Amino acid sequence: YSYSNYASLPLFRDMPEYNDIRQGSLGDCYFLAVLASLAQPDPAYGSISPGILLQSIAPLGDGTFGVRFYRSGVENYLRIDADLTTGYAKMGPDNELWVALLEKAYAYFRYGSNSYSSLDGGWMSTVYGELSGGSTATQLTSGAETTLFNYLQGGLVAGHAVTLSSYSTASGPIVGSHAYSLRSTEIIDGVRYATVYNP
Repeated sequence: YSYSNYASLPLFRDMPEYNDIRQGSLGDCYFLAVLASLAQPDPAYGSISPGILLQSIAPLGDGTFGVRFYRSGVENYLRIDADLTTGYAKMGPDNELWVALLEKAYAYFRYGSNSYSSLDGGWMSTVYGELSGGSTATQLTSGAETTLFNYLQGGLVAGHAVTLSSYSTASGPIVGSHAYSLRSTEIIDGVRYATVYNP
């Protein structure tokens, strides 16, 4: 892919929104699903705040950006430019840079390899900790449907960011070996539904 400089575009045009995120050709759905789950929530649920995203990246006034990640609870800062390729994370509907720049910074931070290919495959729980410095919880889906639904709904009501990943054997419309952010849960005529966003 060829690169162009996108420094003239806004970092954020409005608040971060989950539909700003559009995965490109990289296998980093786990990273993008976390970003989507931290972005502006469905107002019907708790107080998930995009504040973590807003505090993770800032313009430095010279066409570069400061990005903060955490490793073992310690803040790590990177300085990146806006030279981007359109082959990876796409610009959202408002042409904001935040998703593509965080993806670029994570390509360096994750293993220190400064390589987009280093982003292929990963776990959402790791990304949550690296973006927030906080703790995460993981729940396997084995067990009763009601238990899982209550766990997912409880997470949203408590104001937590929630992501899900699928088994490789998942059937449509869910893609196998893929990550999603949870947008909402509801019960209609006794049937439990979970609405997910595919980055």
